[in-house]
Amino acid sequence: MNHRKKGFKLNRTRSHRRALLRNLATSLILNGSIKTTEAKAKFLRGFVDGLFVKALRKDLHARRYLMANLFSKKAVNKVFFEWLKDVSPEKCKRSGYCKIYKLHWRPGDTADMAMVKLEV
Repeated sequence: MNHRKKGFKLNRTRSHRRALLRNLATSLILNGSIKTTEAKAKFLRGFVDGLFVKALRKDLHARRYLMANLFSKKAVNKVFFEWLKDVSPEKCKRSGYCKIYKLHWRPGDTADMAMVKLEV
């Protein structure tokens, strides 16, 4: 039975999944949008929304949390000084920083593709 089993496995081990997630999040923050499969996009959305909610605190703990979960210091600085520069914690939202747009399937293996964009 599959009761109370939530989350995405993506046919990977835990360490591989975590590295994939950190790579996707870092690329998304640095570039503003990425094109990936739909399953990876849905997996990424919750992670990035959580990072942005934590970063809205704009304190040292939030900065260290982002440093631990992203691969690049440049990405952390971009979150604080570009993406969340004008957003105040009082007017913040709890989710919705990532938008997923469905694209056409990939010709090689017919995987459903999606574009993930940051909209802060």
